[in-house]
Amino acid sequence: FLSMVSARSGVIQAIQIMAGGAIAGVAFGAAAKQGLLGAMRENAEVMAGAAVVGAAAGAFAGGILLGVLGAGTAAYAATRDGNIGTAARAAGTGVVSATKKAAAFNEEHQVLARTRAALANAIDTASGMAQRHRVAERASSLAGAAAAKAREVEGRLHLAERAGEAAS
Repeated sequence: FLSMVSARSGVIQAIQIMAGGAIAGVAFGAAAKQGLLGAMRENAEVMAGAAVVGAAAGAFAGGILLGVLGAGTAAYAATRDGNIGTAARAAGTGVVSATKKAAAFNEEHQVLARTRAALANAIDTASGMAQRHRVAERASSLAGAAAAKAREVEGRLHLAERAGEAAS
């Protein structure tokens, strides 16, 4: 049970990080479209990269709200002079560089296409095995048998009634 909760928390956290980055990207794009960023357009990739780092750090630290706040703060910091601006621009440049390298690697090796095909194949295989071995039918039957046995034991031993008396 705890591993399921932990896995679910990890998925939720990943979704929060992605949502924070997406919101930051939309906000940044809207500001750029309105001309609010003026001369900063030249550094838009670096600012977006810094926003991604800020979103991830904020979301990891405290959820989606801090992710959005972190994205905006990091993007703004990338426009400033001084150590903070230098660090934000370095982080943004790192994200841009990594993104471009990943895109080039994918272009050369077709990682996404191969992964997509392998995943589709795995799903088809698992689905076929589940149908051949009647997994859903057997699980349903097992659950029904377990519920019937639980009702039988409860009827015989009156566990719920005893638990209520013990709690009083």
